[in-house]
Amino acid sequence: MKSCGKIFFVFVLFAVCSPSLGAATFDPAAKDYSGHKGKTVYVSKNGDNSDGSCWKKAFHSIQAALDAVPDDKGGHRIIIRPDTYAEANLQSKFKGAKGSYNEMVGDFDGRHGSGKTGWVVIDSGAPAVVLKNHPSEWMWQIVEGDPAGQWGLKSIDWWGTTKCNLKFSAINFDRWIFRNMYYAGAEGFGWDLTCDKGAEFSVITEDCVATGRFSGLCVGGHTGRAGEPVVARRCHFMCFDWWGDAAGVYVRAENKEKRDVYDAVFEDCTIAGPDNALQCGNPGFDGYTKVLLKNCRLFALNFSQPRGQPSTGIIYHTLKGPLLHVDLEDTILAGYKVFGSGGQQFGCGKRPDGGPISYSVKGKVQAYVQFEQNVPEGIERLRYWPVKAFESLMPQRFHNDRIAKLRGQGADLGVDMSAFHDELVNVRLVPGSQPADVSVGKPKVADMDLPGMARWALRALKNNPRPHMNHECRFSMDMLQFYPGPTKDQHDPITAGDTENRMDWEFGYMKEMCGDTSADDIAKGVRKRILGHLRDDGLCWITTGAFARLPGLWATHWTTGKLLISFCDDYRRTGDEKLRGQCRKMFEAMIARANWVDGRAYCAGGNSCWNEKGWAITDATPYSPAMLLEAVVTYYETFGDKEALDFAIAFAKGEMAQDQWANWIMKDPGKLTPEQKEQAKLTSTFMKIWPTAPLNFNLGVRPDGSFEHHSHMRGHSGWGMAHLASITRDPELVDWTKRLLDFFLRRGTDWGWIPESMTVVYDSETCAVADVISMSAYMAQTGHPEYWDTVERFVRNYIREAQFFFTPEYEKYYCELHGEENGKKGLEMAREFEGGFQGRMGLNDHCDKPKRYDMMGCCVPEGMRSIYTAWKFTVQNKEGGVFVNMCFDRETEAAKVTSFLPFTGRMTVEAKVAKDFYLRPPTWALKSRIKAYVNKKPVPLLWRDSYVFFDNARQGDELTITYPLVTFVQKQVVPELAAGIAGKETTITWLGNTVMKLEPRGPQLPLFQKVPRPLPPLPKE
Repeated sequence: MKSCGKIFFVFVLFAVCSPSLGAATFDPAAKDYSGHKGKTVYVSKNGDNSDGSCWKKAFHSIQAALDAVPDDKGGHRIIIRPDTYAEANLQSKFKGAKGSYNEMVGDFDGRHGSGKTGWVVIDSGAPAVVLKNHPSEWMWQIVEGDPAGQWGLKSIDWWGTTKCNLKFSAINFDRWIFRNMYYAGAEGFGWDLTCDKGAEFSVITEDCVATGRFSGLCVGGHTGRAGEPVVARRCHFMCFDWWGDAAGVYVRAENKEKRDVYDAVFEDCTIAGPDNALQCGNPGFDGYTKVLLKNCRLFALNFSQPRGQPSTGIIYHTLKGPLLHVDLEDTILAGYKVFGSGGQQFGCGKRPDGGPISYSVKGKVQAYVQFEQNVPEGIERLRYWPVKAFESLMPQRFHNDRIAKLRGQGADLGVDMSAFHDELVNVRLVPGSQPADVSVGKPKVADMDLPGMARWALRALKNNPRPHMNHECRFSMDMLQFYPGPTKDQHDPITAGDTENRMDWEFGYMKEMCGDTSADDIAKGVRKRILGHLRDDGLCWITTGAFARLPGLWATHWTTGKLLISFCDDYRRTGDEKLRGQCRKMFEAMIARANWVDGRAYCAGGNSCWNEKGWAITDATPYSPAMLLEAVVTYYETFGDKEALDFAIAFAKGEMAQDQWANWIMKDPGKLTPEQKEQAKLTSTFMKIWPTAPLNFNLGVRPDGSFEHHSHMRGHSGWGMAHLASITRDPELVDWTKRLLDFFLRRGTDWGWIPESMTVVYDSETCAVADVISMSAYMAQTGHPEYWDTVERFVRNYIREAQFFFTPEYEKYYCELHGEENGKKGLEMAREFEGGFQGRMGLNDHCDKPKRYDMMGCCVPEGMRSIYTAWKFTVQNKEGGVFVNMCFDRETEAAKVTSFLPFTGRMTVEAKVAKDFYLRPPTWALKSRIKAYVNKKPVPLLWRDSYVFFDNARQGDELTITYPLVTFVQKQVVPELAAGIAGKETTITWLGNTVMKLEPRGPQLPLFQKVPRPLPPLPKE
């Protein structure tokens, strides 16, 4: 084993730490626990303190429950009602046993029936005693006095949660599990074997918080048991002292020689202390310790100047570095320096330098250190403060945030509800929703019909452009206005270079989905119109239309990028090699406007346009060039041009570094030309672009993923970032894009409503919804498959509701607004737009305002892009197998998928090729109840990550998975929604990923009035 600098990792597979093996064989809380069936003891201050056999008879103290554990056979459980318990020096009479651990668990989410939720707090600083240091022994003694005078943290040696001192070992907590506990008030929580030092010891701590003067968690004097190390998962540990051996976590094993066995393992933990996060060793001690830190966050909070008394190391050994080996995996460290040993600790005499600590790295290990300090080899040095990791110092991250609450609300079922936001009520499985008989070949109720939606959408596309006006497309459509859209000869100035290009994509995509060729002539006319924008220089030149109002023609990334994607789609469909040169010319022309700094690319003019005189100042100037990156990535993916990938990576790095807003054209308004200064006066006043925008307003993405203003502009850019992330799998890019996507999801609803603006939240915009769907589909391919559920939820709910069809309620309301005669005229035009997708939507109503049913021309095709994204990614035939990511009816050359949703939890796939198949159940599906079948016969359930795995499926095999559906009621709030807007707070009834009911009902044309919502028959042409 090499030290300090060499990257070397040995992974030992052991049952306790392997997520694939779980803890069922020894964990008494597991449903398939196979060990000794022990006694269950209850603790509650509401009990009668008799025998602890039930909540009514519960003991009042935790120590009384420990005393009631009858033997050392294991499998005993202590279940505690949430409350604060003033107890210290807890001791166990009996150990657990091999294969039968004992458990102490706080009823945090109420699943155990205590009638209360929250923390079980053990405050060892609160017992009604008065302490002082013992005059002759190195520990405490109780003396006479008023306990109220000593309320606070009892920082005195050996006074803590668990009893141990030089003469008393904590070994009887061997093979115990602790869950959902909050330890505070004294020296911390943990176990020192003292007089039993060198004995094997195993314990598991999960979802706990532990704080103390000396340590958050301490384990010392033991040796690691092979296959059963001390394990902490999803915990928060912090100490408050920097004197001597104080640390967030203190580990001291008694191995006389190096062993390939972990003495302690920490997974997904936050560990912090003033001097050290992790410390090992003690004066007079020379044994070896081995620790694994996996997906952890470590903070040593003393960043003192080196002229002061800085931290001795985030990870520190009191004596000799080689006595400690640490395996680091996907972990962030922050502090004065990474490693330290020996030397000078505060309050201690100076020791010789202890030499290098032995370590290895795996995955992404990063460190943020004092600027003069070196970072060991193999660890990435962070430039920026790790904001997201630092947020984990707040203990409520583990239980009191909304995600953890949602996990808890379904935890008694074993389902993962973490994708849903806000409050969930009555989470339960639906009886009869999992079929016992899979011989039935077709569902009783057909699932949503994506190709059918595409046929209707193609009809709307065909009816939108006006051929006699050079196929100008209509943007300004409102299904409650008279007339609902521009009339026959009425010019619509907003369409140039935007709506027509979006519709150009959708003519091809909808035709792919449904095979309908009836719109081909209109599609050719729209493409001909777009080609009129393309010049020999490879750029599209357009009028700036209604937004910027600038004279003349201007080149733009927006239109050029969209046409480039159209050409790439043409090449994918036809293989026409003539397109290769044309696409290369457009790529070169687009990136020629880029600026560069330190190898990163950006555009000083943002999303604006330009001509031979330079960039124009418009409302688009502050935004990232939203169509540039997706176009370049699509070009790379189509033609394999490595230069395009290199540019895309450089541009993404510039985006993450916010180079555009550090160097943009408005940074020094005094350098603008007179023409640009005049252009700036035409920008919208609420944008505050002129002249102080760099000081007022930043449209970049903050470190936490949040941003300001228009959602679609940021979403279009984020779509390209996510697409690139799915190709490169670069961890920094994946993390950045995930934070952005999660911000979108937090600010909207779980059924797909995404606000048009993050600054002024009034209504949704389908363009932004489509961007989030595309981002989710690509992020699902970066190691986050849970986002496939996001795609499915958004398409099943928002997108399906957004497709415009006539209803009796709509016709009646329209005629009430305009009278019978005009009503009939207006409805005749509105028929032309059926099958399109509305743009803005209220939180519970198709109308975002009482008299507005908006179908912006940009959103009509974006709704179509959404169903195409779901259709495209439902099945992926990859080199490693066929992946069925979502449960939609879909037929490809590799597989035919039959969905039995929304009322039955079943997916059946006909294998059309001989290959490995992977079928993904929803994230919330109860894994212990999922069943698999091949040709209607049950087969053992095999997992590969989030997918049920069918090994070597033969052509013609019928592969099926079934699972029970989950139902629940969600109370969801959009807190930023302006006061007085109807539907700020809604109650949603869910069945799996499908919204069944939304309340309160909207006042005009309420949403979700019928589920499922079958498509009306297409009119005969």
